Amino acid sequence: MRLGTPYIDALQSVLGYGGDTDTNACIVGGLVGARIGITGIPPNMIDAVLRCDTKKGRPRPAWLSTQDALELTQGLLNEEVH
Repeated sequence: MRLGTPYIDALQSVLGYGGDTDTNACIVGGLVGARIGITGIPPNMIDAVLRCDTKKGRPRPAWLSTQDALELTQGLLNEEVH
């Protein structure tokens, strides 16, 4: 983060180390994303998360849906979510 590595480069770097890649990418993506903001994340990556259908494949509970992610995030930023 202190090097100012672009979002996609940071993810590719951590994935290249192997190991528990999904967890590592989640941590790095969250940290770098928090530092650079939504404008620093490639739009296609944001769309992939927001369009994720949690009912396909191995269905997930409704509370894991990303449909309300932007609204919930904005509410947290505005301290409106309780």
